[in-house]
Amino acid sequence: MNFNSNFEIAWDLKINRGRRTGGDPHGRFHKVPQLEISSDEREDVKKFGFGAFLNLKLEKPCKPQEAVHLLSVSELQKDHVAMKVLPDVTLNFRPDVVEKLLKVPRGTSKLPHFGFIAQKAEFKKLREQLGMEGSIEIKKLLKKLEDLKEATEATDKALKLGIFFLIVISNYLIPKARNLACTEVVLYTSDMTKIADYDWCTIVYEHMRHVKETYKPGSQIAGCIIAWLVYFLDNLRTEAPNIDEDEDETENEDMDEIARINLYDEAVVKKMSKNIQFRDGMFVFRNLQLSFNDCVLLVKL
Repeated sequence: MNFNSNFEIAWDLKINRGRRTGGDPHGRFHKVPQLEISSDEREDVKKFGFGAFLNLKLEKPCKPQEAVHLLSVSELQKDHVAMKVLPDVTLNFRPDVVEKLLKVPRGTSKLPHFGFIAQKAEFKKLREQLGMEGSIEIKKLLKKLEDLKEATEATDKALKLGIFFLIVISNYLIPKARNLACTEVVLYTSDMTKIADYDWCTIVYEHMRHVKETYKPGSQIAGCIIAWLVYFLDNLRTEAPNIDEDEDETENEDMDEIARINLYDEAVVKKMSKNIQFRDGMFVFRNLQLSFNDCVLLVKL
């Protein structure tokens, strides 16, 4: 099957007699809001080190079954996740790769320990700020962000920025199988002044290791699948994808400073996916050439 045929069919198409094979990686992908925050707030997002998610063009990385393919060719190693894309070629997924892909902060702080009572207190405080009860669902956060679009009060603007980060982290960086803001996300965003102090590259990497370690066939897939997909595609070309010269976010920037996820959109992925198939547990490439930028060639004995 084509690797990314989902761009030609409905994202939530049911397969295998009505059951979703492998589950939906993040449920339905939500677009990271861009118009709902002001230019000043966009500058705050950049200052915190998450500017890549203001210019995200690839909103739906891959179908559930194709996410399963990426996991199935991956193996946990001591200090990396090895993606065996060909019998003698492996891509090594590490924190420094995450930095190249996402350009998120690599701080030195770790999430402080919160006991059960403290966790409940943080959730209660957030629910009160949001005016919500029960689980904090992503769709509710999106609605709240829309409601705050014209906010001018400092407290409302701060809440709007916090919601933006709740969505980004919950939906892209460390998403769970359900579309909820999980405990870690709530705690990471409980003090926005420290958001850039955390090592987000390692956080994403360790979460993907956990996803691989705990995944069982037929279960839902979580984790930062968008990073794995772009890393995979980024090593199938000898030239970088074209950048829209009219885009203010990328114009005049050094290529090394641009997050790799910002160089891909649905059209680029669709074009490449036509030449990628998955057969007998291995990828098959047609008319594509591996660039070997981050590949490790395995020596055949």
